Amino acid sequence: MEDPIHAAEAELRALAREMRELAAGRVDADGRSDRFADSARQMKPGSAEAGTTLEPVGPMHAALAVEKVALLASEIERILCIYNSFDILATVSFTNMYFNPEKDKEFTQVGLQTYAEYVALLCLKRPFILSQRRWVDPEDSDRIQELVAKIFRLGHLSAVIEMASSSPSRRPGAYSMLQLSARNREVTVRGMAYPSHLHEVIRGLFTDFDRVLLDRAGFTSDDALRLAGGIVDLMRRKLHARRDDARNHQAQLMRLVKAFRRGECTSDMTDSDARLMRELALCPDRKIRKRTKMLSIGYLFSEFGDTWSFTAPELAGLTGLPTERTDAFLRGFRVEFGSIPADFVMPEPIHPLRSRPLMFHEDRYMSVAPRLLDWALRPALEETLKAAPDNTWHRYEQHRHRYLLRKSVGLMKRSMPDAAFGLNLQYPTSATGTEAAEIDAVGIYDTALFLVEAKGGVFSDRGRSGHGRRLATDIKRLVGDAHEQARRALSYVESSDRPVFLADRGTNPARVEVEKSAMRDVFLVSLTLEPLPELGELVGGGREAGLFQHGGIPWVVCLFDLMVMADMVEHPSQLPHYIRQRIRTVRENRVTAADELDFFGMYLQEGLYFEPTAKRELHILLNRTTQFDDYYHYLDGYRRTPTPKPRQPMPEWFEALLTSLERSKLPGRLDAAMRLLDLGGENRHQVAEMFKDMVEMPLVAGKLACRLLRLEGDEISAIALARGNRADMIQRRLTEICDILMRREHLRRVLAVGGVLKDKYEAQALLCLTQELP
Repeated sequence: MEDPIHAAEAELRALAREMRELAAGRVDADGRSDRFADSARQMKPGSAEAGTTLEPVGPMHAALAVEKVALLASEIERILCIYNSFDILATVSFTNMYFNPEKDKEFTQVGLQTYAEYVALLCLKRPFILSQRRWVDPEDSDRIQELVAKIFRLGHLSAVIEMASSSPSRRPGAYSMLQLSARNREVTVRGMAYPSHLHEVIRGLFTDFDRVLLDRAGFTSDDALRLAGGIVDLMRRKLHARRDDARNHQAQLMRLVKAFRRGECTSDMTDSDARLMRELALCPDRKIRKRTKMLSIGYLFSEFGDTWSFTAPELAGLTGLPTERTDAFLRGFRVEFGSIPADFVMPEPIHPLRSRPLMFHEDRYMSVAPRLLDWALRPALEETLKAAPDNTWHRYEQHRHRYLLRKSVGLMKRSMPDAAFGLNLQYPTSATGTEAAEIDAVGIYDTALFLVEAKGGVFSDRGRSGHGRRLATDIKRLVGDAHEQARRALSYVESSDRPVFLADRGTNPARVEVEKSAMRDVFLVSLTLEPLPELGELVGGGREAGLFQHGGIPWVVCLFDLMVMADMVEHPSQLPHYIRQRIRTVRENRVTAADELDFFGMYLQEGLYFEPTAKRELHILLNRTTQFDDYYHYLDGYRRTPTPKPRQPMPEWFEALLTSLERSKLPGRLDAAMRLLDLGGENRHQVAEMFKDMVEMPLVAGKLACRLLRLEGDEISAIALARGNRADMIQRRLTEICDILMRREHLRRVLAVGGVLKDKYEAQALLCLTQELP
């Protein structure tokens, strides 16, 4: 992976040379070079071409990047002033937001939602422009797209250099990299949850408070979701209606041309229409179809702002909600033209459209990014409850925490049906037992212990932007404190001979007792409602900021990601296995991604394994969520082509062995199942062939069918499988095999599974032995 510091330095040195040339008048900049003169003349003139030392890249270069952004933004604003504000914004929005779920993928989409947001913010600096030019020249929209891409690149370079300049060694630490990652994520990434999941959570959080919301805000949470969804639906309907009109317009043009060829010229045809008909009539039919299609596209995008915008009565009519509730909702999320400061030029992580996504002029509303409204709902509704009397906010905070905990534990239980979880537990912290600490949840699934803490708080705007120590403060509040509470519970488990967690009276189960000798894995789980930075960056940066100091790596998971995982896992062992693999990637610090679901997507596709290499390189996971996008787009009705649920591929007989283990209820089955899941593709196929051969082998009464497979390249050294009529015979034989393999052949880890065969194979004996070899 290219060093981001070196890449940024090279680009900014090139920018500095451009600025000096502009200041010296050697490059034509449409008379605007003077605005760079003062800054550029302060730069050292050395260059590699001249044989002198390259100037250090520092704050001055970052300042030049800002100056360049201002110049590019002024060109965008010049184009914006030519057109009707809604028309140009609708065109920019369509360019960046139009997505065909049947064909398009996240990695093939041309634009970015944040590009449309940025152009809208520039447009909102001025009063609404009522231009008579109602069709946007494609060259102008393409130019805007090109300029915005450059601006976002310069903004990123400026942030990188500012971060590097703050470090004496010019090698920023983990916390600085976390700050940069948090900032870049907020600048460029949107939609960190699927709409159906986000809507489910909003209903779960606010339905119980709808009466307060109606009284204070004028609408309920259900109203808000219906209206937000209604805006997306209304815009889609109007676009499709305009598209159908354009197609009818093309068909009408074709009929007129054919009539003109026959000499059937209507008397009401204007001179310009007659000239067009004469020109088209001389063309071959193929060219006529092409020309009329281009004309219909022009018709589609003419006065496009009227298509992309809507009125309150239109929205109320579509949703069936009272006009007063619709008006209250729209007032609460609208922003006026002329309300953005005149000096705004640099893309910012947090901006007014994040909380008020609806632009308003006279009686019409428009959103360049309609899904922004979904993410603006929770902060707005929470602000309403904060201002409500009668201890409403405190009751909501308690409800929010309870909802997050119960929903998340329910998802984990759905993924691991045999797991037992206790909620809101206490345990002694003193030898006498007079003092007690609390933990949100403790779960036991065979050989795995889950110590769970949930934090339903909000990531502050300054924290999301990566500002100073506020990011560390937010991480401590949302993740660090939860980790410390889970670590404290783990210390109790480790120090107690018989750890017991007790619940309040009337709670089921009333107690959770941990059998320490059976536990092979302990997972410290931190649950959040907030999408957070990537786990490896979070832990690394947090440790540098003084968090996670007492050992152990937490699995930090947002509720929205857990909802996807619970939908996808097909075997109870997969979720704990993924958690174990995920924590390993953090410990090895060789992989990063923009999204936790990129890691989970790779887990389903390839098992989340990375071959060891002599050269330490950082791998970046990209485009691993496309399989989830297609699946949920189909479920939510945006995609017509059926899409199968993503799953981890495995040979049929390998999966049969795994299923038999999981259903056996044998102690140690989870550890054995995760050992199987550790196997790579080739070894999985070998195990499948061996298991199939053993199951299909004729069984002689009183005899055992046994198979042994030695493995290469995986943690399991050998797998032994046995089948017979009596469980005691199977157990003895497996013990003998393991003894031979480990004592005589010195194999490191052996997995032995035995069972009986009735109508299907049923595992009834299990050994998973490990020995440490010198």
